[in-house]
Amino acid sequence: MESKNKGNYDLIIGGIGLLVCIIVYLLTNNYPSPHVGYISAATFPRLLSTLIGVLGVVLMIQSIYTKNNIKIQFKNSKIVITVIIALILYALTIKYIGFEITTVCFIFFTLYLLGIKKLSYLIFTPIITTLLIQYIFKNILGVALPVGIFSII
Repeated sequence: MESKNKGNYDLIIGGIGLLVCIIVYLLTNNYPSPHVGYISAATFPRLLSTLIGVLGVVLMIQSIYTKNNIKIQFKNSKIVITVIIALILYALTIKYIGFEITTVCFIFFTLYLLGIKKLSYLIFTPIITTLLIQYIFKNILGVALPVGIFSII
């Protein structure tokens, strides 16, 4: 089991947070301007990325000015890496396969990977979560989700 000094990782993670903030700001630069009295499509991503950037800077400052002798143990690094790979695959395939199928599969896989073995949880949690997210986006927010292969039908 490998262990490393926590301070170095805090500095790296804080830098990644700041980098994410900058990238989101650059990517949302070309979003269309809103009508008078409305917020733009870039508002929410920029708000979240600003929060991530500020917390990243705070984490970097803390890692520089504090002496951490805490050691991080990498017991579950395979699970974390697998979930990150699954999340990347989810993001790459949602446009082609569609929101419903991709999200149900991703949530099912993640729950199973995290040790949930009860079949009712593995079946109903992904379906209910996906339906709830779909209802919120389509009916409340008025945002269309990717339909993927269902656009042919």
